[in-house]
Amino acid sequence: MSSRRIQRVCELVKRAVGDIIQRDFSMEQIGLVSVSEVTVSPDLRNATVFISVVGSEDQRRRAPRVIRQNLRSIQMALGKAITLKRTPHLKIASDDSAERGVRVIDIIEELEREDSANDDESEEGDDEEKMEQSDTPSDPDE
Repeated sequence: MSSRRIQRVCELVKRAVGDIIQRDFSMEQIGLVSVSEVTVSPDLRNATVFISVVGSEDQRRRAPRVIRQNLRSIQMALGKAITLKRTPHLKIASDDSAERGVRVIDIIEELEREDSANDDESEEGDDEEKMEQSDTPSDPDE
């Protein structure tokens, strides 16, 4: 089977499952859930849906569990939403890449703040050295 077909099925399942989750689950209960990626087996019988959750710690823990508990209804809704010979059997997996990305950005910003604070301190030291050098005579014979 062509990889182009698999990519198209992945994208179709990703959009459809994202719409189903958005429509059927309350954001207060599970937070903001997005389908970040879908991988489909070469025979199109199985699909792994990677979800990321933005919300409180409780919502991030609860969302995968609630979605797995309702996987049968999501599977049925997916079968109605897409036209394929067989609807792939879904498996849900958590994707924390967005959370890791935010953590990396925070670390970079902290390093930049520390670097700029160090630059400010070194500039103050340079200014003091320049003032001391201007106070001292340049010719030792004077």
